[in-house]
Amino acid sequence: MEIKTILICLSKSDDLSRIDSLYQLIKKRLPQVTLKTRLHPSTKTGQIDLKKDIHDCQLAIISNSSVFIDLTYFGVPCLYCDLLDPGFYDRYGFIKMGFLKDFRDF
Repeated sequence: MEIKTILICLSKSDDLSRIDSLYQLIKKRLPQVTLKTRLHPSTKTGQIDLKKDIHDCQLAIISNSSVFIDLTYFGVPCLYCDLLDPGFYDRYGFIKMGFLKDFRDF
């Protein structure tokens, strides 16, 4: 599967000042991809249609969020990245339980 668009799903606890570091890391590994960011739905500007986001991406990167359940249900592979939420690695145990793989292993 060719990855054209990566969706980065932000949680409420993510440190937005760190997103540039994540973008640079992704672009270094996959320079041809388009990066799309989805804010948490509780933010005023985060009310974006999840179905459209799901349709538009081939891979999602999430931090400590259950949005991966929706994404994987619709066939979008997800990777966990703690760069945006430092200090809370695998807060909900999704990696430990085998639901997600770490972005660094990709």
